[in-house]
Amino acid sequence: MLAVPRTTTAAIAVKFIPAHRPRSIGMELQVRLDQLLAEGLQILEHACLVRAEWHANSGSLCYVATRLGRAALERDAIDRILGGGSL
Repeated sequence: MLAVPRTTTAAIAVKFIPAHRPRSIGMELQVRLDQLLAEGLQILEHACLVRAEWHANSGSLCYVATRLGRAALERDAIDRILGGGSL
């Protein structure tokens, strides 16, 4: 079976924080960033581009691109799908 990349909001948030100062944004901004990312992931989920998976062994919610999401990436069609269009 092919391994599908998974990610979490925390893993995505790290990409927006300076690598040399990971704790520099403070707790309040960290919470706001996590909330913003969660809302963005919800938009992608409602468009059927990603799906959520609960991992009981790690106690975390991960996100995985769906077949439609992977096809949209390959065809550079994310904006079109989010705008109500199709592949």
